[in-house]
Amino acid sequence: YPSLSTWWNEPTDCSMQEIIRVVNGTLQTRVPPLSIDDNENQSEYITEYIKQFSKLEKDYFDAYVYDTIWSLAYLYQSHLLSNQSIIGIFKNVLENIDFIGATGRIRYLNGGRIGEVLVEQFVACRMMKDKTCRIPCYEEEDDCHLTVVKIFLAKYLESKDDSPILYKLNPIMWHGNGPPRDRTNQTIQFEHIYLSVFISISICSGIGLFISCTFLAFNIHFRSHSPTLDNIILAGLSKLDAINRNECFSRTNQTIQFEHIYLSVFISISICSGIGLFI
Repeated sequence: YPSLSTWWNEPTDCSMQEIIRVVNGTLQTRVPPLSIDDNENQSEYITEYIKQFSKLEKDYFDAYVYDTIWSLAYLYQSHLLSNQSIIGIFKNVLENIDFIGATGRIRYLNGGRIGEVLVEQFVACRMMKDKTCRIPCYEEEDDCHLTVVKIFLAKYLESKDDSPILYKLNPIMWHGNGPPRDRTNQTIQFEHIYLSVFISISICSGIGLFISCTFLAFNIHFRSHSPTLDNIILAGLSKLDAINRNECFSRTNQTIQFEHIYLSVFISISICSGIGLFI
């Protein structure tokens, strides 16, 4: 279990730079030795214990033993106040324990302790003269060391059945430009042409449509040759061109699909060819 000591300074077969290169940026989770969440509802006994605890040589889990003793005292007191056996009331009393201890809020769920959890990160930094390690450094530098930065604090709120909430303590450091990808990113990119080109093609198509309608009226009026077939072809091409341009405008203004433009040009050419048949 990670202790408060700098274990990476202990003699190993690896150099300090190699250890820093491997560990730098690593995330870890652990329970804090003392609650890092300031709470004004702590009793005077807890406050005095925390004050004395910080001055003594201590084991990592001393504060948890202290809170466990208070939990047992609460359980024993509940047994004395009732006439039931301790086995009969153990589960109910354990589920109802709720007080502020040295390690945070003391509560139990399904026989397990609900407490605070720290998310920490090992960060390479440069050791200063005041023994602080704050400025980031390159892993190959001789004066580069490791420090542990508290990133998140996870704890439960009022309901024990809800998921714990993460409270951000410090920004997380990522190698590169951001967090690593855990899935494939899909980017949808629409191809479009310049609006000026589209307007020019639309104007030409409109002129062609107007001319075709004029020749259609002229052909119907004079009926010089094959009027029925020519009228059907010309009217069909004109209608198809109008439908196609309506489909183009039904798209978003920023996205005009290439296939619709090509089809519009093709229809315009076909109309012009059809016009040539009448001349």
